[in-house]
Amino acid sequence: MITSDKQYVASKKQLAMLQEALASDMKKDIPDVVKEAGKAQLEELIAEVQAEIIEYEDLRNLNLKDLEIHSVQDLMVTPIRYRIASHMSVDAFSRKVGVSVRQIHRYEAANYSNANTSTLTKILEKLDVSLDGRVA
Repeated sequence: MITSDKQYVASKKQLAMLQEALASDMKKDIPDVVKEAGKAQLEELIAEVQAEIIEYEDLRNLNLKDLEIHSVQDLMVTPIRYRIASHMSVDAFSRKVGVSVRQIHRYEAANYSNANTSTLTKILEKLDVSLDGRVA
């Protein structure tokens, strides 16, 4: 997941490099099966990077009221998605939720999987995140 403008710019550069590599000719002495495997891997990586770029751009253009949570995984990354959609720096976000910048960086690096339940709950409460759920 792209979490900053710096990562976004780096991802755009990476995408351009991967697309250029895909378009270029491979060495002639490489077996066709290896060429096809390499091409398939490049295409898969390009798709992953494109998806991350689109997700980041969508979040940057999202109205906070439209931020939805549909799974536990969504809930875990809600603080990141909230910060990006709010156009907040990590510094401003850390002040808002009362957690150090350094710790926010650690949480974001692990998509908040390293945050304990009480800390995540505290952060979500400070962001006024409300959940409406049902047992299906």
